[in-house]
Amino acid sequence: MTDIDGLANADALMVIGFGGPESPDEVIPFLQSVTAGRGIPEERLAEVGEHYFHFGGKSPVNEQNLALTLALADRLKKLGFDLPVVRANRNSAPFIPDVLHQLADQGAKKVMGVALASFSSYSSCRQYREDLGKAVQSLDDPSIEVVKLPGLCRVPGLEDAFVEGLTPALAQVADESTVVMFAVHSLPTAMAATSGPQGNAYVGQHRDLAQRIIDRAWKDAGLDQCPPWEIVFQSRSGPAHIPWLEPDISDAILEAHKQGITHVICVPLSFLTDHMEVIWDLDTQAAETADDLGLDFTRVPTPGTNPLFLDSFAGWVARYLSESLRPPGSGESCFGDCCPAPMGKTSPVVEGVVRS
Repeated sequence: MTDIDGLANADALMVIGFGGPESPDEVIPFLQSVTAGRGIPEERLAEVGEHYFHFGGKSPVNEQNLALTLALADRLKKLGFDLPVVRANRNSAPFIPDVLHQLADQGAKKVMGVALASFSSYSSCRQYREDLGKAVQSLDDPSIEVVKLPGLCRVPGLEDAFVEGLTPALAQVADESTVVMFAVHSLPTAMAATSGPQGNAYVGQHRDLAQRIIDRAWKDAGLDQCPPWEIVFQSRSGPAHIPWLEPDISDAILEAHKQGITHVICVPLSFLTDHMEVIWDLDTQAAETADDLGLDFTRVPTPGTNPLFLDSFAGWVARYLSESLRPPGSGESCFGDCCPAPMGKTSPVVEGVVRS
């Protein structure tokens, strides 16, 4: 798996999502799969399960990722890449090993994997490489090559889509009593510290993207100056004794209220689509916190199937499909020791690719 000449002539593309339950009966088994080996108390699983039950026990993420996959396939075909573009999940059907076996049975020899996660960390990047590595080990044919592309924070259209969403929100309400909060999925601080080739990439990548977005959006909105903004965190799920990235968005909203802020504009920076951690943690919990304090709350759209994002995403993938690329070297993103597993866990990984 390490001697890959490049991805030119790859004959299948696997679009990999986190997964989600499709019915109430699947909620707790899904959450048990997600948290396996992490020591999450059963009462916490039951609490998170209620978020899904509040919306009928079905996550919206699978339909959203399917729509994104179909749109990507259509754009790639128009760019001249008529290859199978299939959806797979880490934690729910269709599972990564099952999809890879199906592709192998159909004759695929070179498979490209792209995870619908944008930033470097163990859980948002390396774990997907491990999932692919385990799936490869289960194949009967050891000659099949599988590689994973780097995180989507490198796709220019991601920034464009967020700018398009933030600009009108700023134009309508921005003044000295408005703050922009870029919501980032929280991680254990130890995992964040080891993210990326040199460490601390997870927060750094989010902060860099947020800076570029706000720098463009306030000017596009016709404001005289950049409004105050900050990085906040959401969706903590670990044991209380383990430090996670802070501040939590609800705590940040409370602090903003104390400082005289009357309007919060929330940018769901970690998320491509409106899945559960957006519609519950932001649209429900954070919005209710703001409402209880008498603050207005505006949530900017996720990129989803925004053409600005999809066109750029397709072009980005097409370059990997058409050019000869090399495996990453030491100190580069998605190298073998990048984003190490927590608590010394090790699993097989496939190589990523970098620009030649």
